[in-house]
Amino acid sequence: MKIRFVLNGTLVSGRLDDNATSRDFVAMLPLPLRLVDFAATEKIAYLPRRLNTDGTPSGIVPYAGDVTYYEPWGTLQFFTRTFGIRRAL
Repeated sequence: MKIRFVLNGTLVSGRLDDNATSRDFVAMLPLPLRLVDFAATEKIAYLPRRLNTDGTPSGIVPYAGDVTYYEPWGTLQFFTRTFGIRRAL
């Protein structure tokens, strides 16, 4: 799935994996999010509800530029550096 985000007035295009989590997220759009810095590695946003993670991998190693969903917190991440393990979107 192709997706576009507007981050601080800048249009950013990307691609989401075709899975339950991505489809659930897309169903919430359009969605304004407040991003906050986390550990100088990622920008995170709390979603209004948890996403369906049925059939998705339990985790990945994210790289700079990845958008992921962190199930334990119910947050969306925009990675600026490679770090840790998150559920892929």
